[in-house]
Amino acid sequence: MLKPRIIPALLLNDKGIYKTIKFENLRYIGDPLNIIKILNDKFADELIICDINASKSDLIDIEYLKNIFQSCRMPVCYAGGISSLEKASLLYSIGVEKLGIGNTIISNPDLIHEISKIYGSQSVVSILNLVQFENKIYLFDYINKKVLNNINVVEFIKKIQDDGVGEVIFHFINNDGTMLGYNYQIIDSLINEIKVPIVFLGGLRNLEEIVNVSKKYNPIGIAGSSLFIYKGKLKSVLINYPTNFFKVK
Repeated sequence: MLKPRIIPALLLNDKGIYKTIKFENLRYIGDPLNIIKILNDKFADELIICDINASKSDLIDIEYLKNIFQSCRMPVCYAGGISSLEKASLLYSIGVEKLGIGNTIISNPDLIHEISKIYGSQSVVSILNLVQFENKIYLFDYINKKVLNNINVVEFIKKIQDDGVGEVIFHFINNDGTMLGYNYQIIDSLINEIKVPIVFLGGLRNLEEIVNVSKKYNPIGIAGSSLFIYKGKLKSVLINYPTNFFKVK
């Protein structure tokens, strides 16, 4: 069994790192460079950075992001405002290993194919923002707060893989920031459709869940945010990471 990567996910907004619960109630956590330094020192396997501003405005602050990426000693998947091949190329040029494409796939369905054709499938990640209502699974447009009930999720998954995506992130929107665990009904319903490496994100509860998920599903990545930012019932901010968690003894 391959050792899964444990991946902190950071929400970038107005040059700060924030936390949300179900994408509401922004709470300031700290300076990105300080947080990344701590995760560097703890040898984090990888990092996901989701840029809220870029997602909403379609504007990417390249010079600022360049400073962030150059400070990272781990691979980075960046998501936010990637609406064209030109923007993707610019981000790759400043050191991003992987780009996470979310809502843009809906409006520009050819983008994954365009990027993977030039930079390779290993550099393109599809972020599936997923919600579940009455046992049905839907894609969710988190910018416009809208359920995309006109899209067949299974067919969509087949298409993005045919287009050359190299990794898929299952992002459980209704679990975001809750620390109540992943949505296993969604996982069990869709996981057999995935033929590429997969990452789970949204609701990661504790270290025990990391162990259980790795045994049952053997995903390539187990991602979370609150678990690596908070400590205790009062959710005091304390950046942490389980270094060598899967180290063979």
